[in-house]
Amino acid sequence: MTYLKILFLGLCLLSTVAVADPKTEMMQDKLDRLEAEMALIQRKIYQQPQNQPITPQALETPKNIDDFYTQIDAQNQIIQDLTAQLEQTNHHLADLTDKFNRMQQDVEFRFQNMNKFSESENLTQTQPEKKEVVKPEITDKEAYDKAYAQLKDGKYPEAEQSFLAFMENYPDSKLLGNANYWLAETYYARSQWAEASGLFADGFTKFKDNTKAPDSMLKLGLTMSKMGKKQEACTALKGVLGEFKNLSDNLKKRAEQEIKDLKCP
Repeated sequence: MTYLKILFLGLCLLSTVAVADPKTEMMQDKLDRLEAEMALIQRKIYQQPQNQPITPQALETPKNIDDFYTQIDAQNQIIQDLTAQLEQTNHHLADLTDKFNRMQQDVEFRFQNMNKFSESENLTQTQPEKKEVVKPEITDKEAYDKAYAQLKDGKYPEAEQSFLAFMENYPDSKLLGNANYWLAETYYARSQWAEASGLFADGFTKFKDNTKAPDSMLKLGLTMSKMGKKQEACTALKGVLGEFKNLSDNLKKRAEQEIKDLKCP
């Protein structure tokens, strides 16, 4: 509305000047052009944002044609500034959109790779590696005799490895209980009491029907005695006499002598 008042005042002023000026035709022609330009300015002003600041030149009441042209230039500058701001905003928005699209594509790419890796890992986990079974080239009796010969020759580390291999390669052999006992003996001969005690205990628990089961319990008692565990040693030695029947005379006498030496209650 302010600009309309300015326009009205300007037209009144120019009309007054036109009456006073003898060259009315020239002034009328300028007035027509000015009205057309002001109409254009008016349309642009109505399209201008409400928060656009109004310059002092726009509020100043024009006094002549030059002032009107000055106001036109001021309004054109405002429009140019707004246009530049709009273009800058559009450029910034386009840049942000481009960055967002690239980021979205990167996230989707990473997510797809994660899914592929997860599927591959699950497939690997669900398909356990098959262990190749190598069949021994010799019989269980031959492997047992080889390990036992090493033990008799005092080659305890070699005998240990041979008996371990025998127990792994021939898990169903009838000689498994004997191999367990002689493996324990390789540790006992080298004062490896912890290893020996565990195997001797297996000798009368896992292989209780084996002929070496009573010997395993006797040797467990001796091993416990070597470890300074008198109570456990006495329990094992008494177990030889109480758990097994048809003991050989030598084994029975050995157990009784050990109990006496330890002064078992």
